[in-house]
Amino acid sequence: MKKLNKMMLFLFFFVMSIFLFSCEGTKVHIVTFKSDDGTILTQELVRHGKSATPPQDPEKEGYKFNGWIGNYYHITSDSEVTASFDIKVYQATFKDDNGYNIKQESVKHGSPAIPPTDPVKVGYTFDGWSVDFSNVVQI
Repeated sequence: MKKLNKMMLFLFFFVMSIFLFSCEGTKVHIVTFKSDDGTILTQELVRHGKSATPPQDPEKEGYKFNGWIGNYYHITSDSEVTASFDIKVYQATFKDDNGYNIKQESVKHGSPAIPPTDPVKVGYTFDGWSVDFSNVVQI
């Protein structure tokens, strides 16, 4: 019986020492995911050496999400990760009344397209373009 008590006591201290040593060495870091304007999208507590999980890809009108800037893998300290965006670019095409391309250009979201010189057709007066191109937001 005395031998069994010693064995149980030994096992108890052995298990407790493993538990205490494993808890004592665990560091936790904060990984902050931000939009490109500095708005915090989410924060995550991450154990030392582990990876954070990024939030769903953020959306920004007129821009395409390009990925995350910053480290969120194998975290060893507090970290900030920022969303990266590329502005959308559209192809604006000006056509004459017969459907022939007069001019084509790349236009950034929200910017104006620059029209070509007004087309000339004998016996007709140019009346303008069929759509507004002063603030291109889609094609």
